[in-house]
Amino acid sequence: MTRCTHVLSDLTRLLHSNHSEVRAQFGGQRFGEMEVWALEAYGASSTLREILTVKSDDVIGRAKTYEAIVKGEPMPEPGLPESFNVLMHELKGLGLDIRLEE
Repeated sequence: MTRCTHVLSDLTRLLHSNHSEVRAQFGGQRFGEMEVWALEAYGASSTLREILTVKSDDVIGRAKTYEAIVKGEPMPEPGLPESFNVLMHELKGLGLDIRLEE
């Protein structure tokens, strides 16, 4: 029983981790829930939007943002971070049929 618990926790760590391997692939440090609350309390909505989207795990958006900065163009609209896709897959695993509308 104990071995199964370790195997499951290792799998969970693989899905939600922020290890050095992730940072080596153009990743960053984790911005925690309490830090998000602090920025909400200060009313820093633009900074919060940037941190939770283009500076998050939205790899395509991060590349587009970097390209816009280098070329001196306006910033593109942020896309969905990969953590949102993970949440959607977990909800589908629970049998919930979630659909996004534009």
